[in-house]
Amino acid sequence: MDKIIINQKHKYHTILSLNYNLASFMQYLLLEIFNIFNKINTFIRILVFSCLVIFLLIACNKNYGSIVSTNLKNNNNFSSIDSLVKSISKDTLALAHYLNLAKTSGDFYAEMMIYEKTGQYYMTNQNFSKAIENHENYLEAAFTFNDTIHIIKALIVLSTDYNQISAYSESAKYYFKALNLLKQLPANDVYNADLYKAQILTGLGTIYLNLNEPGEALKYFKEALQLNLKNNNIEGQAENKQLIGHAYENMINYDSAYIYYSKSLEYYINSNSISGLSACFNRI
Repeated sequence: MDKIIINQKHKYHTILSLNYNLASFMQYLLLEIFNIFNKINTFIRILVFSCLVIFLLIACNKNYGSIVSTNLKNNNNFSSIDSLVKSISKDTLALAHYLNLAKTSGDFYAEMMIYEKTGQYYMTNQNFSKAIENHENYLEAAFTFNDTIHIIKALIVLSTDYNQISAYSESAKYYFKALNLLKQLPANDVYNADLYKAQILTGLGTIYLNLNEPGEALKYFKEALQLNLKNNNIEGQAENKQLIGHAYENMINYDSAYIYYSKSLEYYINSNSISGLSACFNRI
């Protein structure tokens, strides 16, 4: 009897292992196919993707789907999904097809990443309503996935979206929600807490700057700079210094403004950041 039980357990673990490997293989297969998609026309892309979705739906029955859903909760599979979504981040058609597949298989992590990248695409192309719509879906998926880090990130992204369209009250509302959620991060996750707090403070500072309150903005920018200095976030430091320079300029303190613009410019020259160089040169 004991031998039968052991054999059954061995068989069960073998099935789980095979399912896990198959899930990883399918993710790899999807990534390779998406890389090829960028080289073929739209009609063929739709046809191939539709066939692939049908194949996967047939292959992934309910039991297998639940096993895959469990196995997806590890860093390796998250990295695979991140790579896949990044590779199609400029192709809204492929993103939409992958979103349908993620919803069908109950993959909330993939949903989050797809909504985030789709919103980012629309924001880059100044389609603000679609950007906000997708980032609101990103936030909803993050709550469903029960991931505090992604909830905070989604709140920050939405704050930035509203800031871009000068909806400052709405932007501030999301920033303060994100700030309150930082308390829920584990005590040993100080690094992430500091970096997200720096982003939030920087965002709140830009709101005050846009509202022509440079004195208030300066307080937020300097606090954010201290956090970025503490965690050696060079890019964040450069942004804070440029914004501090902007605040001083608005306060008619041109000497201090020049000092901070120059410090920020050093980083942007070394990193060859066109947008950063432009932001500094236009103010000096």
